[in-house]
Amino acid sequence: MPAQNRTRTIDRTAARERRAVRSAQNEAKTNRAQVRAMEIREAETLAGTADVIARSEAVLTGQAEGVVSSSRRSVTVVKRAVARPMVLTKEEEYRFIRSDLRRLATTAGALFVVMIVLLFVVD
Repeated sequence: MPAQNRTRTIDRTAARERRAVRSAQNEAKTNRAQVRAMEIREAETLAGTADVIARSEAVLTGQAEGVVSSSRRSVTVVKRAVARPMVLTKEEEYRFIRSDLRRLATTAGALFVVMIVLLFVVD
């Protein structure tokens, strides 16, 4: 019996190692959506440089190196707005924070009242 258990343990370990190798290989491959998401993030951090936008348009239309899309129709390129950081003063930030906290307190109070009412109604 111990020999049978030992081979099962070895088989499980080997299977785990094979799965780990397979997942590492799959992580190395990125699909078009992942490439597009990385380029959008890069464009947002670089504030929309022309080179990054040109590369992302090439990926969308299938003209990038390594992208094969001969059987697919060309995708119309839609320029998306790039998020630009806003500079707020400390007072403006605190105003937003206070309004969020007021909303949160109102919601919490309303839920507390509903719970108390349900406590008496459900019995």
